[in-house]
Amino acid sequence: MIDILGTGLTLDSYDWSRPSFKWGLSQYLGAYKGEINLYFAMHEDQSKGIDNEIGLESYPLKEIQEWSGSSYFTSSTAYMIAYAIYTGEKEIHLFGIDMENKEEYKEQRSCVAYWIGFGLSRGIKVTTATGLTEPPYIYGYDTKRLDKMTEALENRISACNVKAKETTDKEQQQWLGAGFAYSKVIEQIRS
Repeated sequence: MIDILGTGLTLDSYDWSRPSFKWGLSQYLGAYKGEINLYFAMHEDQSKGIDNEIGLESYPLKEIQEWSGSSYFTSSTAYMIAYAIYTGEKEIHLFGIDMENKEEYKEQRSCVAYWIGFGLSRGIKVTTATGLTEPPYIYGYDTKRLDKMTEALENRISACNVKAKETTDKEQQQWLGAGFAYSKVIEQIRS
């Protein structure tokens, strides 16, 4: 069982005592609250030169491209999921991989969803702490999709408010700003 860990809001609820192999991002070395078994550094400037690190030089990109028939990689998380599938993992869990607050996540989110689907199609259990594996609604069947979206956004506002109370200055303003943005989306949904 692999737990792939980012640094998004959902990492706060992660149980570090879970019996799993934990993968993280080298750029956050020292930021995680527990032991990381394997780090990934998929940008030239992110390698920390540690023994338990996979980077651009050591990642088996060509082998995975040939094996999967895909070159769709837009984020470190996508590389991590593809590597887990390639190495035969049967269970993959994502925590802190929220992909919702930044512009860059628009391209990354669909790629991560692609690799999640790739794993699911091979019988691999993939779970996320967010809605990455859940559609916002089922087209043509789900008439309550706006209620679901509103509820999810309200939960995100609450999480942002909690984070804002835990931080100060610029970071606090960013969390408050994110919460405000979510509230504006809810206003649009309800209008």
